This record gives sequence, structure tokens and C-alpha cells, in this order.
Amino acid sequence: MLEQAVRLANRQEDHLQGILHRLAREFGLSEDGGEAGIATCTFAEEPGRMADVVRHAGRLTDLIVLPKPQRENNLGPTSLKSALYGAGRPVLICPGQLQPDATFAQHVAVGWNGSLPAARAVASSLDIVHAAQRVSILTGGKLQPHGPTSEELAAYYAIRGITAEIVHFDGKDPATALWPPAKHQGQFAGDRCL
Repeated sequence: MLEQAVRLANRQEDHLQGILHRLAREFGLSEDGGEAGIATCTFAEEPGRMADVVRHAGRLTDLIVLPKPQRENNLGPTSLKSALYGAGRPVLICPGQLQPDATFAQHVAVGWNGSLPAARAVASSLDIVHAAQRVSILTGGKLQPHGPTSEELAAYYAIRGITAEIVHFDGKDPATALWPPAKHQGQFAGDRCL
């Protein structure tokens, strides 16, 4: 049984590597990282819990890409939390379909509470935010003491040529107030947010 499980895992790994190579060619990505200015991708197999691997490997990436968590099957929420709170890098949550629609990533949502981690997230995602057609600053709950306000973040963006709208929400715990995203479809209807 163990040998059969290993063979099955190896077949799955080969299949996933094939998909990565095909998508890299289709989107013009470099797989060897040798050309400056070209986005790269790498297939890496790491032993351990997925959340720990995401936290470890994610700290040296420009963008962490994860599938939308399937809460009903308990698939992905822990890895998403690990990426958001443990890696310190921007996170892109992919929609369920393989081919995103034309509006994908045109609307970027930035969570803001004035904290040091939020400031680092803003700084590390400036290129992504600048490329978006619409930017929303999501804020609510309690701001960090002595932390900049959402209005100050909007002014920071404006200096860089980025127009951002501020979206206030109620709730003491921002994570609970913002999840699930379906609660906010009135504000983000039809949009894919980064």
C-alpha cells in the first residue's frame, strides 16, 4: 500500500509540474529565474505541513498565490492565515475557475489598521496596487495606537498617483467582519479583489 501511495503521489507531482511548465510557457514566465524583469515561477516540493511551507517559502517571494479556501471541506484556511500573518508578503487568492475573467485583479482591496504589518504589506504591494484600476482601503475595528489612519494611507497612495476609496465596516475583529467575502458583495459585486 505504501509503494502504491508513493507511485500515486509521484504521478500527481509529475502532472502538476506539467501544468506549471505549460502555464509558464503560455504566460511568458521564466522558470530558471535568469532574466531580469521577467516574472518567474518555480515548482518546489517541501516536506511538512502546507501552512508551515507557505510561511517559510513565502517570505522570499514577491507574491504568494493561493487557491480560494474551501471552508466546507476545511481545505486552505490554515495556509491562507499562514500566508497573511506569517509570511509578510502580498497574497493573491485565486478564484475558483482556472481561467480568470477579464476583470481579474483590476480591483485591489487593502486591509488597513495602521499596524506595522499593514504598513509592510502596503509597501511590498505598491506595484500591484499601482497597476489596478480600482483600489479600496478596507478599515474597521480598532486602529493601532499611534498608527496612521486610512485617510493618511489614501494620501500616501495619492502622492504615488493612486486613487483609493475608503470602505469602513463595523466590527471589533476585522478578520471576522471581512470573512466571508460574500458578506460584502454589495460593495464588491462583480469584482475580483487582490
